[in-house]
Amino acid sequence: VAGYTYVQVKTPAGLEWVAGNKFKVTKGDRVVMSSGMVMRNFESPTLNRKFAALRFVDAIRVDDGKGLDPRLPPGHP
Repeated sequence: VAGYTYVQVKTPAGLEWVAGNKFKVTKGDRVVMSSGMVMRNFESPTLNRKFAALRFVDAIRVDDGKGLDPRLPPGHP
């Protein structure tokens, strides 16, 4: 969606919705991400959906065991 990938992740605290840079992900993939910022009662007109809580992160990707690359994704302004 317009430059973001939305994923639902399972964390020790429970399920959480996260939005970050576009990347290919498949259900069941393990991801690594920056901590980001939680927005409460976030309404996405593009998705026509309201999230009780949505975490926006600077970087997210499928975990390859190498940790999170601190550089911004290609094409990021």
